[in-house]
Amino acid sequence: LSVRVADVMLSDEYRLLGKSATMKGATELLEGMCGTVPMVNDDCRITDMLTSGDLMRLMECDTDFLDQAIGEIMNRSPKTVRPSRLRSVAIHWMEEDRIMAFPVEDEASRLAGIVHLHDLMHVGAE
Repeated sequence: LSVRVADVMLSDEYRLLGKSATMKGATELLEGMCGTVPMVNDDCRITDMLTSGDLMRLMECDTDFLDQAIGEIMNRSPKTVRPSRLRSVAIHWMEEDRIMAFPVEDEASRLAGIVHLHDLMHVGAE
């Protein structure tokens, strides 16, 4: 019950993309990052996020989606979670909003990592 997001999050095993990247370049990262790629500004603050859901919605309406810049389709107000948040609260939020992963922000609102729903669930199964 006392497991926190910080205990489960990926803090150094993720990559970021620039806004000029195309969906073709993002698809490999989306797979490797379990469907979530955050973008940060020069201060490492989260500005946008690309998800596999964004890719799926784009594929439905644009046959040339691989050439589209990710900056045009990213979520401009991604939901985030703090490392100190309880695992159970993060799971509840993810289930409520149908989100598979959250970028994790530290107390200075900088990207500290990413936490995935399946990782949070796995901890409870041990």
